[in-house]
Amino acid sequence: MKLPIHFVTGNPNKLAEVIKILGPEYMDKIKAVSLDLPELQGTMDEISREKCLAATALVDGPVLIEDTSLCFEALNGMPGPFIKWFLQSLGPEGEYIETLHWFCSDLEISLTCL
Repeated sequence: MKLPIHFVTGNPNKLAEVIKILGPEYMDKIKAVSLDLPELQGTMDEISREKCLAATALVDGPVLIEDTSLCFEALNGMPGPFIKWFLQSLGPEGEYIETLHWFCSDLEISLTCL
């Protein structure tokens, strides 16, 4: 029997989303595993690569990680992979979101790396 693909997430909704993207034939081939991986800094590619290497050291078999970046054209691609920090810095309830909408163009890009 082949080893399952270990999808690193503690969120069952993310697992369902990955199954939806890949197709129902992967339902029995992907196993969710919650790992405490380090919070890394770098480009989306660097972060994804390092997360995979860290996860591989902790599980037996292939791994799949997910990392998302949010890029605002008016902010030169920021916050990029630092969404959590960015939203926390906006204050409680994201009180500066309205200002951000006014400042930024309509172009926002959300990238997910699997």
